[in-house]
Amino acid sequence: MLKKSKGFSLIELLVVVAIIAVIAGVGLVNYQQYVESAKKRVAQANWNNVLEYLKIETVVLNNQILRESPTVKVGNTLWESGTHTLDQYINGAAAYHDLGTGLANFKNPYNNSDSRQVYSASNNDDTNDSGYQKKGSIVLRIHPDYSTDGSKINGERNFQVLYYSDDNVEDVSRIVNFKFQ
Repeated sequence: MLKKSKGFSLIELLVVVAIIAVIAGVGLVNYQQYVESAKKRVAQANWNNVLEYLKIETVVLNNQILRESPTVKVGNTLWESGTHTLDQYINGAAAYHDLGTGLANFKNPYNNSDSRQVYSASNNDDTNDSGYQKKGSIVLRIHPDYSTDGSKINGERNFQVLYYSDDNVEDVSRIVNFKFQ
């Protein structure tokens, strides 16, 4: 009589490995969807924060509550109505960096590097940056129907906030116009 050895047969081990592979495959797909969803939520939250910041800034400046922006700088000085241009305002807003909460601190969740998310179309350094028109980027620019001659703001001038839904693709549903008076 043969002694039966204790342990698993090769077929039993193969079945277990196959089951684990199927479970891992399903889990990997769900994980990728979760990561994509998280990136989308972060990009949306950053977009909303940029819009809220600019809404408050334009209300303060348009209603002459202050003549200068409390946060946007041109070089080392605060942006001032009647002194600085709209181009300078957009550049300063995109570069705004304050204790980790300014627009320059937002990181693009779709970019694996340490790339920022907010750019200025008026700044040559920004437009030459490889992340400028990448998925998730937020770009501030003078409204295309208005002159970019660099003149000071006197009268009505508009600027836009754009969102790139994919590389080199502006999400037209997310183009928001702001008006300086």
